[in-house]
Amino acid sequence: MPVPSHATLDGCDEVTPQAYWEYRLAAQFDLRGSGCRVLGKHYNAWLYRVRRHIFLRHVCPLGIAWSTARVADIGSGTGFYVNLWRRLGVRSLVGIDFSPTAVARVWSFRHSVGTAGDRRPDAGTARF
Repeated sequence: MPVPSHATLDGCDEVTPQAYWEYRLAAQFDLRGSGCRVLGKHYNAWLYRVRRHIFLRHVCPLGIAWSTARVADIGSGTGFYVNLWRRLGVRSLVGIDFSPTAVARVWSFRHSVGTAGDRRPDAGTARF
């Protein structure tokens, strides 16, 4: 994927966070795109298993009625935490990301699980 003209990811020019994440997620929309690129797929898979475990260890004991909870997932990226919130059964889930690739791809997951009723967002927010 070509680097955006206003940013150089391998050079000394300033890179905006949005350009950086769009470049990475458009090139690899998986754990390598959001995780540590140099340590590879297996390391990232292990790291995200650890993240899942820690997330659930801290969130589950909160005593929240998930079926009535409303969650805003900021920086949704590949949708890793969006999927965890879904599994908990939250009532309302909004994902926000400034990468158009992230919004479009995570939005497409929504349809694969049969959720309906919301319109596709035009910009950086998607309701799941």
